[in-house]
Amino acid sequence: MRQEMSPTCGSHKRPTKLAAWWEGSEILGGRDEVAGGTWLACLRRVRVAFLTNVMELHALPDAKSRGDLPLRFVESTKSLRGFAEEVAEEAHQYNGFNLIIADLSLETWFMSPTGQRGT
Repeated sequence: MRQEMSPTCGSHKRPTKLAAWWEGSEILGGRDEVAGGTWLACLRRVRVAFLTNVMELHALPDAKSRGDLPLRFVESTKSLRGFAEEVAEEAHQYNGFNLIIADLSLETWFMSPTGQRGT
């Protein structure tokens, strides 16, 4: 299990699956067994995404799972720019994060400057 820190709950263990090919999918990555997302995802067609959580003093209790972002990218057919613009419009729905996405076939990548809401 990996361990996460929460500013409101302190340290807690969160059940995860080790990185592997997901059943019935072309995705390689670990898996959060609580929300179903991941912190690192790679698709056979060379799309890669990973994120880190940003600790905030005032986390949103009903925030969307950040682990969904890497999955959405690797499964998307949108350009890096198109996906990044979509995430920028939705960033206020998540607790803080940094997201890096890449399309290795195009030798291009993008890093979100931050997913923080300014807290």
